[in-house]
Amino acid sequence: MNVFDTFWPELFKLGFVHILRTPTVKVYLKDKSVLEFFTEREFKEWVAKEGQRTKGWSHRYYKGLGTTKTPDFVPYMEQLDQYLFQVTMEGDEDKSAIDLAFSPERANDRKKWLETPAGNFEDFIAEAA
Repeated sequence: MNVFDTFWPELFKLGFVHILRTPTVKVYLKDKSVLEFFTEREFKEWVAKEGQRTKGWSHRYYKGLGTTKTPDFVPYMEQLDQYLFQVTMEGDEDKSAIDLAFSPERANDRKKWLETPAGNFEDFIAEAA
């Protein structure tokens, strides 16, 4: 993101930059259905609420595309509309988020950000700007 923002910011306006968002955790239920969780927090909330009632399930963490096997990857390509997200860069708040993520001068801010629960992220960005 930082490279595109620095050298080719027009690619955001053209709709060229996308993210392939894959699940962090997959739960395999006894009936062969699969539940996908995109954050560990979502998974833990599901376990606390539903997981104890669902017998015979197993789960697997995916740390990135390197841990994804070819058969796991095929559904992502077959259902791109569910996994591919366009990235936009529309204003100062977006620029501030890029700066927060990559600027060497904002290392301390980045540490605070990484400790911030996901639900409070927008508030954190607004304060950090």
